[in-house]
Amino acid sequence: MQFKTINPINNQLSVSFPMLSEIELNTCIESSHNAFKDWKYLPASDKKSLLEALSASIEKDASDCARLITEEMGKPLAESIAEVKKCADLCAFYATHFEQFLAPQQLNERAVVYYEPLGIILGIMPWNFPFWQVFRFAIPALLAGNTVLLKHAPNTPQCAIRIASFFQKAGFPSAIFQSIFVGIDQVESIIANPYVQGVSLTGSTVAGQSVAMLAGKYLKKCVLELGGNDAFLITKNSNVDKVVEKAVQARCRNNGQSCVAAKRFIVDHEVYDMFKAKLIEALHHLKIGNPNEAVNTNGPLARRDLFEKVLGQIELLKQKNATLVFELQNHSNMENVIAPAIWEVDEIFDDEIFAPIFLLYKSRNIHEMIDLTNQSKYGLGTSIWTTDTEEAAMLSSQIHTGMVYINEIVYSDPSLPFGGIKHSGLGKELGQDGIKEFTNQKLIFTK
Repeated sequence: MQFKTINPINNQLSVSFPMLSEIELNTCIESSHNAFKDWKYLPASDKKSLLEALSASIEKDASDCARLITEEMGKPLAESIAEVKKCADLCAFYATHFEQFLAPQQLNERAVVYYEPLGIILGIMPWNFPFWQVFRFAIPALLAGNTVLLKHAPNTPQCAIRIASFFQKAGFPSAIFQSIFVGIDQVESIIANPYVQGVSLTGSTVAGQSVAMLAGKYLKKCVLELGGNDAFLITKNSNVDKVVEKAVQARCRNNGQSCVAAKRFIVDHEVYDMFKAKLIEALHHLKIGNPNEAVNTNGPLARRDLFEKVLGQIELLKQKNATLVFELQNHSNMENVIAPAIWEVDEIFDDEIFAPIFLLYKSRNIHEMIDLTNQSKYGLGTSIWTTDTEEAAMLSSQIHTGMVYINEIVYSDPSLPFGGIKHSGLGKELGQDGIKEFTNQKLIFTK
């Protein structure tokens, strides 16, 4: 196994990198542990200065990094630029707030909770947001006083290298953040190492289950941000014109390859036909083409195997008697393209489809809308669209997901806790909750 950059447009290999040997891996772990001994005591003011330098460096190199993202996984260039700049914003946010978030909590006159670092935290990160996912895990973990080992996805090695270089350029001490090219078969030995005290994974539910078993076996803290089959609820009281614009954004960003992308569109029967007609009209304005060209809104999926998986899921839709009502014409000559499409579905389809495919469900009433939403093994996010505030409150209270957004698409923000329930994961990232995940919340009681 190697880490490889394969251009998703044409499936051509650009560059490859060898895996670390066990000796090299152990050296990385040892150096990370030695770095932790000093890093955990570094004054907050020094960490803040480093973080501000990191934010400025990322902002300066945003365009170059964006081109690298697009080269490795096919994201439209404008979205890649936005992803990199979001990482700079995250650094700036935590530079302002991390001291407050980690301040000791006085419970009463005798009891205080302190937030202390654990040690080395392993991050197993995905390809779909190859910069953002890393920074949103790593920055809170580092500011809490931990050190980080990054195992990035095998198809985004250059992103992994570039991210590590940012920490070096910003002046972070050596070995505080390291990118390691290791295989799945090496993950257990890393988690088992006594210097490694936690693991954060963003990826599939299957990958999360495997990591959770290892974390349990070796009694290590884990945070899992896994798959989603998010519902997008359109009530009869919604503004359909506004909703359609947001629906396209929620499903088609990153070519549909997002855990929080809206995947199931559950629409009240009174506005169903209107929404479907307006959605078809809106999709006609999308354009499939080279993601490096600003005129194009949609490009290829990130890898050939992912493309083939979606084709298999489309066959499953047909077996469930789903009806294809629209598919955007693909006039490009690129590989791995799944065109935006709309399928009407009667039976529950609970696979996570990583492609711009809209699944439309017609709901007879608000109670059926709730039932359809909750009939999923996933529980990441839900988006509710209504102008009725009482209806919004009732719906949000009945839906079993980690996040509910009302009249907005589900997205991640540095200031907001992010995470799901059920097969969508464990724990939280971002905000005040995320920075405390990999800390020892130590109680000190004085009589």
